[in-house]
Amino acid sequence: MDKILFMKSKLILSISLVSFLFSCKKDEAVKLPLNAVVIAETCSNGIKDANELGLDCGGPNCAACELSLPNCSLFLSDNQVEYSGFTTNTYSSSVISGSIISGKLVVNTGGSAPIKFTFPSSNPTFFTSYTITNNPNPTGNQVYVQHTRGFYNFVGTLGSIHINVIDGNNVIEFCDVELYDFSYGLSTTARGKIIF
Repeated sequence: MDKILFMKSKLILSISLVSFLFSCKKDEAVKLPLNAVVIAETCSNGIKDANELGLDCGGPNCAACELSLPNCSLFLSDNQVEYSGFTTNTYSSSVISGSIISGKLVVNTGGSAPIKFTFPSSNPTFFTSYTITNNPNPTGNQVYVQHTRGFYNFVGTLGSIHINVIDGNNVIEFCDVELYDFSYGLSTTARGKIIF
């Protein structure tokens, strides 16, 4: 009996030793094609993280982000907003600031017809579009838009804005954003490009 137990132990020890020796075999390096691009794990997890500029894109480790552009993008001028409907005017936005207010990114323009964008967080996702909401506390993929002209206070009611990073600058572009002044029953449509 002891001899059988000894033989089984010796067999188990031999199998373990052979398994150990093969597991220590040195792996060969993976050879990549000449122009292969290695993408970090964070670049495909569906979360904006690890210094990404957009959702799973941009930054030092991920592929470049694809721009999110409105259909009138080619016709927009830097830091100008054009309004039509109530009146048709083009205003230059001279002072542009982006600040964090109550945990939300708020972008304000100056000039005689300022427009203000309120995003749902202090770190919005770039290279995407946000849907206009008339709720001053936007959530998810929404943005609240206000435009003041004299004593009129317009609020965005329909449309979308696109936000990107271009040449290191944050850029908001929009076409056909409908704005409404609920106090006076007036509406106007806006399109423009704001760099901040």
